[in-house]
This record gives sequence, structure tokens and C-alpha cells, in this order.
Amino acid sequence: MPNPQHNLENALELERRRWQASIDVLQRPKIDGLERLFETTFQYRRQLARDVPELLAASALQNLGKKLTTHLKLVAEEAEKERREAAEGVSDALGGAGGALYAALSGTFKRNKIVKKAKTIQAGLDAELSAMELEGRIALNRPASTQINIGNLNLGTVIGDLNSTINTLSAGGHGDLAGAIQQLSEAISANSTLGNKKELLENLSFVSEQAALPPAKRKTSPIKAAWNAIEAGVGPVSSLIGLAEKVEVVLRGIGVLS
Repeated sequence: MPNPQHNLENALELERRRWQASIDVLQRPKIDGLERLFETTFQYRRQLARDVPELLAASALQNLGKKLTTHLKLVAEEAEKERREAAEGVSDALGGAGGALYAALSGTFKRNKIVKKAKTIQAGLDAELSAMELEGRIALNRPASTQINIGNLNLGTVIGDLNSTINTLSAGGHGDLAGAIQQLSEAISANSTLGNKKELLENLSFVSEQAALPPAKRKTSPIKAAWNAIEAGVGPVSSLIGLAEKVEVVLRGIGVLS
């Protein structure tokens, strides 16, 4: 018999890892990047909840809300600190009463902008959590028709990670790589002869995440090992070889593979 609590704990751990990976990829997003981060977090929670509906229970959503609100406060405080330091720099540079007045007026405008942005994000966060709680009530009251399969949950998680990284690559100006990775991942997922789909997709997800990082933060040797495993895995399937080669060409072109 499946253990709902065990499934919930597994899903929460997967979400925790995804959250940390998102922070790393986005390089500790400032307040203007939080809406994108939170949107990705909500999408991932909904994806996991397809297999573990308990993730949309009121208590689980309350914990998620606390985490996101805490992160919002920390980022807002950091933005305010940067604003104060910038205002002090302007005042010192201009000097005199005029410089102090200009810095004060400019600082007030920027402080109000930070406060307004934080309130907007918090309001959107609260609205989204309320909507998800309603979705959860519907899901939890729906008769169970199938058992939860942790293997499928893990595969779905890998695909979700890939989709998130593909979006990050595309937004970062690497549309060619994002498109090539998406084609390869979809072909792997759809192929009925592969017995190692999860391993292949995990390696592809790792390579994609590394490609989205700044060059100095990439792990060269693990990237090469993961890509070699992908090449070996798709080798027996002729229809996948060309798609893998297309990804490799782009990876070499931007210096991810050498």
C-alpha cells in the first residue's frame, strides 16, 4: 500500500531541491525577479500535486506561504540596504545641503517604489495561495482512481526541471539551445524502446542547468561525464542521434562543452 505521508515527504524534498536550484540559476534574484521565481514555484507545486494532492492542503500551503513571505522580506530588506548605501554615496559625491536634499528626495522615491513592489508581490502571493487551496479541496475530495507511483513522480519532476531550465535559457538569450534541448527531451520521453529514460533526462537536466549558469560556476568534468552518458544512451536509437548532435553543436558553440 502506498504511504501518503512518505509520498508527501518525498515531494517536499524534491520541491526544496528545486527551490535551491532556482535560486542558484537566477543568482539570488533581486526584488524585480521575485515574481518570476514565485510563479515557477507555484507551477512546480501544482505539478507535484497531480500525484500528491496533499501538497495543496491548507497546512502545506501555509508552510509554503511562510517560506515565500520570509524570502520576500529578506530581499526587500536587501533592496532597502542597497538604496540607503546608494543615497549616502550620492550625498557624499554632491556635497553640501543641496546634495543631502537631492539624496533624501531620491531615496524617498526609491524606498516607496520598493515598498510598493513588495506589497504587490505579497498580494499576488496571497491570491495564488488562496486559489491553490481551493484547487486542493477539490483534488482531495475527488475519489482516488489510481495509486501514486513514486517512479512516475520522479520522472515528472525531471521533466519539470528541464522545462524550467529551458525557459531560463530562452529568457537568457540562448533560444537555439533551449529549442534543441526541448526537442531532444520530448523525443526521449516519447520513445517506447528506451529503458533508461529517467537517467537520460536527469543527465540532460544537469547539462541544461549547468549551461544556464555563468561560465565560472560550471562544473566542467561532471558536464562532460553527463553528456557522454547521454550520447551512449541515445546511441542505439537512430532518431535521437541527430537531435543529440544538434544540442552538442550549440553546447560547444557557447563553451559548455570543449
